[in-house]
Amino acid sequence: MLDNRLRLTTTIEGIRSLTNQALAFRGYDESIGSSNQGNFIEIIKCFTRMNMEVEKVVLDKASQNAQYISNDIQKQILHIFATKVRKIICRELDEQILYSC
Repeated sequence: MLDNRLRLTTTIEGIRSLTNQALAFRGYDESIGSSNQGNFIEIIKCFTRMNMEVEKVVLDKASQNAQYISNDIQKQILHIFATKVRKIICRELDEQILYSC
């Protein structure tokens, strides 16, 4: 359970970092032997170099269906981010309309 949470948190933070910098996620060659597997995989690898607990649970240390690195997972997390941002913008616009009357 805790491993799963750490794995998902690592994925979310990687996506947040790349999104904030408007960087591409995927690489041309994401195979194991590639010297550059794309920004997303590379940032996850960076997290593993900084934290031994993360290194123990992500990428090849996780089971195939619990790696949280697929394109679909990335899109779902981005959709959650977009929904949160949209709600904040709508709330701020509603407040501006109330205060301007």
